Amino acid sequence: MMISARWINGIGALVATILLMVLLGNATFGGPLQTAPGLSLKERFQQRVKVTDENMPSKAEMDSLPSVSVAEGKNRRPVGEFRLRTYRIVELRLTRPLRAEIAGRETQVDRAWRITITGGPFEVRNMPAIIWVNDAPIGIGLEAPDLRSISIITFDSEVIRNGASVGFSYGVTDTTGYTVLPERITLAASGNRK
Repeated sequence: MMISARWINGIGALVATILLMVLLGNATFGGPLQTAPGLSLKERFQQRVKVTDENMPSKAEMDSLPSVSVAEGKNRRPVGEFRLRTYRIVELRLTRPLRAEIAGRETQVDRAWRITITGGPFEVRNMPAIIWVNDAPIGIGLEAPDLRSISIITFDSEVIRNGASVGFSYGVTDTTGYTVLPERITLAASGNRK
């Protein structure tokens, strides 16, 4: 049996992403943050949203949650060095509320959002795949096995806004070092937030 180099690269990307998520702690999920010098990558992503519940659902559990599409872009023309095409946002309904700290305030969350960017194929790199919303890195993306999409899960409803920009980079850079999709978030009428 012959294994293709693309398959090996895809598995390598998945293993690297999982290792990075383990090193950062599985409760590190996205939310907008300001650039904060001196903080670790984990601290930067937990600066706005930190899930404090010890019974955090696994990725497999998150993937099987009831969901509804709240926004999906239409662009099909590749953009930038990563050949980004479009975005998709799906709202996930948690089976039970989770304890979280959002903007320094203890609360419970009962929903999460998966933001997916399509494009690529995305390359295997030694820098984490970062998804940005409105000039803020919100989380480390997980590549799909075919390397044609990258997704993050966020518990921060503030990033799911009409007119927000969506972008991508490898590694956290300043606000000029990432590629922005040509279209902005347009929420479906049922999830319309200004």
